[in-house]
Amino acid sequence: MSAFAIFVIPFREHFTIFATICNKTILMLKKHRDKQKELKDIRREMGSDLSPDPEQLAPEKRLSV
Repeated sequence: MSAFAIFVIPFREHFTIFATICNKTILMLKKHRDKQKELKDIRREMGSDLSPDPEQLAPEKRLSV
């Protein structure tokens, strides 16, 4: 029984630490995603996201007429 306790207790502690790190990472990514959406909405309201200036586009992305 002592061998079982030696294996299970550290495993549970490591799993708890791993789960905590995963949860914090997920929360951080959600906050980053929300911030990016907010910035995109602000850019859209300002009009810069709707029609980019053709001079600012890379040459391979410009439309040739």
